[in-house]
Amino acid sequence: MNLADLKKAFIGGSLAGLLCAVFFIVVFSQNEVHPIARMLDFWIPGIFIGFFMWWIRETKPEPTFHFWQGLAIGNVIGAVCGLLCGISLFFIFKFVSNHALLNYLESVKHLLSLQNEQAAEPLSPEKLTSVMKEVDDFNPMRFIWEEVFRKVSYCFVLVPLISMFFRRK
Repeated sequence: MNLADLKKAFIGGSLAGLLCAVFFIVVFSQNEVHPIARMLDFWIPGIFIGFFMWWIRETKPEPTFHFWQGLAIGNVIGAVCGLLCGISLFFIFKFVSNHALLNYLESVKHLLSLQNEQAAEPLSPEKLTSVMKEVDDFNPMRFIWEEVFRKVSYCFVLVPLISMFFRRK
């Protein structure tokens, strides 16, 4: 992978990261959103990975695009996407507005209490209280690493599939 391809991958990751942050803000600005909705942004890096692999493959002078090139491009896009999304969310929640963060945390607490009621072995009241306190003590800085981990995890599944689709000999 040359420097021009790496620049394109960074651009793709940056655009995908900003769009993922906007997705989070829009979804959790609504009231009563299930916390699993946070996982629905997997399609954003997938579309950007697919588009940028296609774009890089079509603009290459040589007629080959190897599987490993697709893996490298896709993983760079995924890592940059996660990092930029997490950093964007951190700065938005820290300095602009934390309305979406508060809605997200309330949704998490609501889901925890519902699951505890429906569980075969519910948590003890002390344990449930400590878990709820951990949710209350959530630091927006954790979004940076959670988003990086989540987007890189998506890449373990998405990137090899998309790379196999776009490779050519």
